[in-house]
Amino acid sequence: MSRIDELIQQYCPDGVPFRTLGQSVLRNLGGGTPSRSQASFWDGDIPWASVGDITSSEISIDSTRQFISQEGLKNCSTNLIPRGHVVVAVKIKPGAMRVVETPIAINQDIRALELRDDLDPYFLTYYFATLNVLGNGTIVQGITNSTLEKILTPVPPIEVQREIVDILDRFTQLEAELESELEARRKQYEHYRGTILAFADETVGTEWVTIGDVCSTFSGDFVKRTKQDDSFEFPVYNGGSRPTGFYSDFNSPANSIAISARGSIGFVNWVETKFWAGNSCHVVVPTDERLSNRFLFHYLKFHEPDLYALRAVGSIPALNLKPLLAFRVPLPDMHHQNHIVETLDYFDSLINDISVGLPAEIEARRKQYEYYRDRLLTFKVLDVA
Repeated sequence: MSRIDELIQQYCPDGVPFRTLGQSVLRNLGGGTPSRSQASFWDGDIPWASVGDITSSEISIDSTRQFISQEGLKNCSTNLIPRGHVVVAVKIKPGAMRVVETPIAINQDIRALELRDDLDPYFLTYYFATLNVLGNGTIVQGITNSTLEKILTPVPPIEVQREIVDILDRFTQLEAELESELEARRKQYEHYRGTILAFADETVGTEWVTIGDVCSTFSGDFVKRTKQDDSFEFPVYNGGSRPTGFYSDFNSPANSIAISARGSIGFVNWVETKFWAGNSCHVVVPTDERLSNRFLFHYLKFHEPDLYALRAVGSIPALNLKPLLAFRVPLPDMHHQNHIVETLDYFDSLINDISVGLPAEIEARRKQYEYYRDRLLTFKVLDVA
């Protein structure tokens, strides 16, 4: 029997009482936004939270993206929320909750709750992460304050709550450490990739060519959404990393490079299967046997900012085919290309492939955390107050 099971048996063998969130709240505070036309209301020393600040994977909040001044605080309907309260979104992503670690102001899409002593704010926040709070609205999803307060929450003995929080904190801390290490490795990879792909005009033995010289390059074709269906075989790409749908035909071979011409202009994607290239991307296929397809991918991926700089700026910015064909790439010997491909593919898998390395460990820890979180926060209902 686990420690939590022992505590449940000790304190509430017949089940855990539930009550509405409103019955656990001593104060329910709203927020507001200072006038944007008054510069003196902004860029002060008071953290000011909007929904985007409370939708991260963190359990608490101690910093925000924007700050307001004392004058701004006094001249709008926001409130300064003390440490220990919880803040919860009622619009955009209703139900997103964080524990306040340092006093913050909030906007009108957030409520701040002061809880009774018998409900731990961290326990409540972990519990809310298991809920799917459905909002109303066709453009912006939202719930009313009264709907928020009607949400039922378990209230096990405070000893049980704190034990659960301690267990889940250890899981989240481990995941944070792994994420930090992964980020460090990602930066290391970016630095190494820049070094290994640093070719100069004077590099001995390296020829320079244009994409038009050594590749077959074409723009994709539009296909109607009504003709796309998930039951079809071939993914449709329009320049992003994920398909926008599936189609019954393909116009691009497997292992091709697709470059976004609109939207995320210059984004370079490697597509392993045959696919349909939409009209928002270009497809690049080497035709010169001296050029490795995968080497070209890594080189272009590293130079995404340079591809973006080639865009035509107009009413709808776009990367046209002509400047792409003129883009210069190095042509080292094939042995050198294969060495670069082998090295960068290895590093890339270590930081991006969820089946190996740190990403795999993080994914496993996340699933383990979610399993134990759901198990620890599922209670037999004793009664509803």
